[in-house]
Amino acid sequence: MPMRKNVLWICIAVVMLAACDNEDNDLNKILLSAQISYLGEPLQVRNGEISYALCEEGQHNNLSLYRLTPFHWNGVGHTEVSKGKSYRLVRALTTVPWVELQTNDTTFVRDYKGAVIDIKVMPYYMFQQVNIQKEGSHVVAHFIVEDVLGNSHNKKIEKVGLYLSSGIIVDCQSTNLGKIEYNTIAINQPLTLKLPNNQIQHNNSNTTTRQYARLGLKVEGIQAMVYSKVFEL
Repeated sequence: MPMRKNVLWICIAVVMLAACDNEDNDLNKILLSAQISYLGEPLQVRNGEISYALCEEGQHNNLSLYRLTPFHWNGVGHTEVSKGKSYRLVRALTTVPWVELQTNDTTFVRDYKGAVIDIKVMPYYMFQQVNIQKEGSHVVAHFIVEDVLGNSHNKKIEKVGLYLSSGIIVDCQSTNLGKIEYNTIAINQPLTLKLPNNQIQHNNSNTTTRQYARLGLKVEGIQAMVYSKVFEL
């Protein structure tokens, strides 16, 4: 009987130690936040189109240990990590609307304790001085397309669009209320895009549909687009 009691107490102790260890591991978890940025501001993208793979430092040669982290429409991505450890964020193989330099392919995160990680990039083009609003029954965008690099490394603009959606996720594909796109755009000067009322999908019920709009720009030969911030109309 004493032998059985000793075994029972040992089992209880093991279970308690395991529970404490799991609790410590849970308490040590922290949300890593990273943002793709230009001049300190998040670079707006299409939701989930651009991803970074994360791995713990020292395990980067083992591809099976990488965790894919999609970035949201506002240029920010989140993933759970262990506080105080070091990691690598490596951009997944996607053509991107910025100059592809080694410095923004891999971001080293040392002794992470909660600060937002800045992934600095240099886009070919950017929207500046953007304002999107209702003008009468039309949706109108006023903006400037900035050639960030000067001749943008011979990268031409394929299109610029104004996109309208009933949800805050609005882009060239999430645009259930309407869109208008142009292929010829002047650079570094004030521009206006107008989405006429007759091209906007209207709700036939008595409920009011919220409208969200933003601009998008596509560079020739690059799938991912760069966007303006979202405006609620």
